[in-house]
Amino acid sequence: MIIEALYLPQFHRFTENDQWWGEGFTEWVNVNRAKKLHKNHKILNKPSWGNYDLMQIASMRRQVEHAKAIGVDVFSVYHYWSDGKLLMERPIENLLANKDVNFKFYFNWGNHSFYNKVHFSNKKLLWKQSYDHRYICNHVDYLFTAMQDDRYHKINGNPVLNIYDPRNVPNFSEFFSTYKELFLKKYGIDLHLRVTLKDFRDLSFVEKNRALIDSVYEYQPYFANHSSFFEHYYYEIQLRLRRDVLKGLSVFKADKIVKKIVKGERKIYGMPYGFGAYTGWDTTPRWDVKGILHIGMSSELFQNQIKAAKEKAVNDDFIVVTAWNEWGEGAILEPCDNRSDFSLK
Repeated sequence: MIIEALYLPQFHRFTENDQWWGEGFTEWVNVNRAKKLHKNHKILNKPSWGNYDLMQIASMRRQVEHAKAIGVDVFSVYHYWSDGKLLMERPIENLLANKDVNFKFYFNWGNHSFYNKVHFSNKKLLWKQSYDHRYICNHVDYLFTAMQDDRYHKINGNPVLNIYDPRNVPNFSEFFSTYKELFLKKYGIDLHLRVTLKDFRDLSFVEKNRALIDSVYEYQPYFANHSSFFEHYYYEIQLRLRRDVLKGLSVFKADKIVKKIVKGERKIYGMPYGFGAYTGWDTTPRWDVKGILHIGMSSELFQNQIKAAKEKAVNDDFIVVTAWNEWGEGAILEPCDNRSDFSLK
């Protein structure tokens, strides 16, 4: 059974970060300044490899070695593209240039805008996600360059492209029909289109667009808290009350979230299904007291999720773990000096 991990290519310096957050900014700035905000708050800010730079291919080699050792098969790499503009592309292009780093990967299009704050009253748009059809051909050409690499993850010979937020795409059916048609016409490739399940509304969306969508996966822990109408609004009311009304930290118990994941049933049939699992959740490094914290996550709770996913899986199903290196959200599989290692074996 294939096990994938979500991979953030943020840990290197690039122009936009310098402009948005200050000279030399990377995610490590947030991670290093994280502080304890709850009596049971375990801060994951001591990476065993230090504050690595993804522009150094040695860093990626070390990641690949560790991924193989703990049972990860594929990196689902976030890809940022908006009307011909790329963001955080250098690490994956560096990987493509170094064929000896032997590990499977595919693009997970993070098709969302970026803002500087979580609160509606002081949001500032930093990166606008747009979908101008004039740039589709250019995007297909760019994607094909990566997809022809032997390490690019394929299903039945077809390269995988995941869409992180499918409901954010205006006229999804027309837009991605164009992608599939161009891949077939220009390169003779059948694109394997995958989408992320984040809440109950994505379920009906997938049913509506079955002709285009080839597989799905659950984004955890988000999906566990939003998988039904009741779960979605119950969670959102709690969050808004704690964060926006009481102006405090939103704290949840990891064992209760894991219980939902373990007991959760397959939501979509008739296509490969990715059961989600997560290693922890703590967004306070990014958002301080406005963040969300799951307390009590352990290696045992993580293993419970993996075991349950394997028991529920059939045929071409797979597992997607949140995450490989989301240090700013407390979701990591990389080694940390103040947490025991998590393994998938």
